[in-house]
Amino acid sequence: MAPPRAVTCQMCGQGFFKASLPFHLKQCQIKSAAVPIPCPGCNVEYPRGELTSHMASCRQAKAHLARTPSKATRLSLGGSLRETSSHMQYDTPPRTPERATIPRRMP
Repeated sequence: MAPPRAVTCQMCGQGFFKASLPFHLKQCQIKSAAVPIPCPGCNVEYPRGELTSHMASCRQAKAHLARTPSKATRLSLGGSLRETSSHMQYDTPPRTPERATIPRRMP
């Protein structure tokens, strides 16, 4: 008899046996709804389940989303937790210097 194979949870990336995955998904959804995510307008952290309703009344968030509608689309569609939190971490991609110069010591 072949050993059971692990199935990956789409929300957290952990592996589970196929029979236990439905039980895990219920718990994973509850945990992900409670994870605090900062509002892109006012930077106050709200649980993921409450962020959408907060943003509907937050003036700063409305102004921010008017400039960047793709974030509003991701939040309203309930993107994955990792995608949402990492996407909201930066308004624009961080800049890196094109070429870092390191001073050399003279012998």
